[in-house]
Amino acid sequence: MGDNTDGFYVKLTTLSSPYSTPIVNFLQQLRLALMREFGSRTIDFDVHSMPLGPMDNGHGKTGGFVVTMAPIGVIKSGETWSDPKVNMATNRKSVEFEIPCNTIDSSTGKGNILAFGEDKYRACMEGRPALERLFDFNAVPGARRLVRSFLLTSWAYVDGVHGKAQSAPASKGEAVTSGPLFSSLRGSGGDNLVGNLL
Repeated sequence: MGDNTDGFYVKLTTLSSPYSTPIVNFLQQLRLALMREFGSRTIDFDVHSMPLGPMDNGHGKTGGFVVTMAPIGVIKSGETWSDPKVNMATNRKSVEFEIPCNTIDSSTGKGNILAFGEDKYRACMEGRPALERLFDFNAVPGARRLVRSFLLTSWAYVDGVHGKAQSAPASKGEAVTSGPLFSSLRGSGGDNLVGNLL
């Protein structure tokens, strides 16, 4: 998302249920790999499942779901509510990033941010740049490397976007089309699951 390549999320698009056993197993395997590497005191996760609705989903059909999972740092609070928060994976403080809030969660992970104070409100009004800085603050060093390795060995994933992460169409090379886990992630009726690392 932001300038730090470790501030990212994994995005899956499926025409079948996001709660199917293969998708849940994939997310659990990825979560366990990250927990084993970084431990529970430095890494957390923000996971969303959103319906695509009655529009073309890019696969010639309507409907389906998008599932995102962001590996994020555990954020430690200060002594008081107004004290800077600290990312336990980096030991960096929230005040270094000029962000409108401190964590990526079920609300802020989708850009819905409650801002208290004029400076926080102004930061919110920046839109994507503020969200990018929020992902930079919540980044876990080495998380993208581990996820990329996990996807390469499980999905035959191709990381075709270099530099600042951007949402890119599957034709850019991010789409997963083969590999041992991919074959188990095919939806009922031959629907494909497409994954991106953003």
